Parts: sequence; C-alpha cells; structure tokens
Amino acid sequence: MTRHLDAVLDAIPEDVLRPTRAHMGLRMVDWAIRHFAPSDVEHWLDLAEQRMG
Repeated sequence: MTRHLDAVLDAIPEDVLRPTRAHMGLRMVDWAIRHFAPSDVEHWLDLAEQRMG
C-alpha cells in the first residue's frame, strides 16, 4: 500500500504537490491544536516540516 501511495505522489508535479502538502499539514496541525494534547501538535508540526523540506 505504501509503495502504491509513493508512486502516486511521485507522479504529481512538485508545483502541485508542495502547496497540497502545505495545506494538509496546516489542516492537521489545526485539528491537533483543537482536539489533542500538545505532544500531538508537536508531532504534526514535525511531520509537516519534514514534508515541506
């Protein structure tokens, strides 16, 4: 399953993928802030930062 997802993501042009990842990262951080503990917020912030690197 992961390989299939990686293949799909690899096929998306970077100029489309980057803002999509930024948008999703922001949504997940916002969700964590509203519903989870600070450690969960840190997790999603770290993940979003890794994806934007």
